[in-house]
Amino acid sequence: MAGEISYNTVVMPKREHFWERDYYGLTFEQDPRPRCTLILGDGFTQGFLESQGLRNKIRMSINDHFPPPENVMYLPVENDCFEKSYLWDLKKWPRLYSLWEESHKLAGRDFYSSLPKSDVNRDKRKGQLSYDTGSVGFELRCYLWHLFRAHHIELMSHINSFDLNKWEWIKPFSMLMSEFALGVASFNYDLLIEFILHEVYRAQIIPHDLGVEGDFLRRPINSIALYKMHGSIAYYLNTGMSHMIRPRANPWLEGSIYNSNSIGNAYLDINTEMRTFPEFPDMVPPGHYGEDKLNPQSAVLPLSKCHINASKLVVFCGLSAAEPDTDEVRELIGAIPSDAVVIQVGLNCDRGNPLAQLLSARGLNSTFLLPEELRIFSEVIGNQIPLYRDWSKF
Repeated sequence: MAGEISYNTVVMPKREHFWERDYYGLTFEQDPRPRCTLILGDGFTQGFLESQGLRNKIRMSINDHFPPPENVMYLPVENDCFEKSYLWDLKKWPRLYSLWEESHKLAGRDFYSSLPKSDVNRDKRKGQLSYDTGSVGFELRCYLWHLFRAHHIELMSHINSFDLNKWEWIKPFSMLMSEFALGVASFNYDLLIEFILHEVYRAQIIPHDLGVEGDFLRRPINSIALYKMHGSIAYYLNTGMSHMIRPRANPWLEGSIYNSNSIGNAYLDINTEMRTFPEFPDMVPPGHYGEDKLNPQSAVLPLSKCHINASKLVVFCGLSAAEPDTDEVRELIGAIPSDAVVIQVGLNCDRGNPLAQLLSARGLNSTFLLPEELRIFSEVIGNQIPLYRDWSKF
């Protein structure tokens, strides 16, 4: 029988705003540069892996989730009851694995399509948090956390051999960060964009869950706004429960029900080491709309739309907008100003994909670029938006 733990209120102590501690200059809302939003899908990650010769070694696309490649290992966390072994088996994922077998072992996207939408946080619309560790939905989130954590650790093991000059985006990123007040909206769980922004460009990254729009706009002028539309493996939602419940390495095996009538000042901790399992993996699985995020206070969708609505330039990269994400992408496209410059970067097969159709249906004139055409990225933009520097010389 599943145990049940219920708390009437979870109130976190108010944290000092980062700008009060670290920065006393201009804020983002005072930035004189035009605003830009870069919207990323899985193709962005795949393009980077391809440029580094890793695409066949690190297979992260949706069709490689069920089952994962044989080289994807379960990597134990602290106090884990499992040893390092193949990630995908019945012992580790009893509910999810059984459901996969009942579906006649459908692969990747087909298996996601067969899953019912699991209402993991049934009280979100009431501003409340609740979830059952014994549900398939919870187990799915736990599995995805371990899957992408394993991919991340593998990717970082190759860091010393990266040759970023082979990556088509290296120059366009420099230009965007110099010429624009940049915001990045990513549908990816992985930490590639965090690595690129922080480790390569030394940018200060400000995640979306900061509360109200006014607070978000008062961040440092040289920071990058990051909107993780479907969550992230490094986002550890702190609800206040973790100090009352002894952390467990494998909570999906225990079947406890958690209820919290309200949350005050819930916030995200960014934990890139991921040595311990999060209290709850705040990730939205494919097939689940953004409403299924755990945190009732998550401001990711309204803040990303606010940034898009003020953008002079909107760039899509590697995003198909295929189901089940079509409605969510349509909502973002609805926030694009009619006079904004819109660029879609993708492969030849993406020219007429759902994203292209959504942009056309909205009446937006967009420019399509192949990855190898990113060398003229600054020229395409400079013909429509004045740039401070002539980037063709760089």
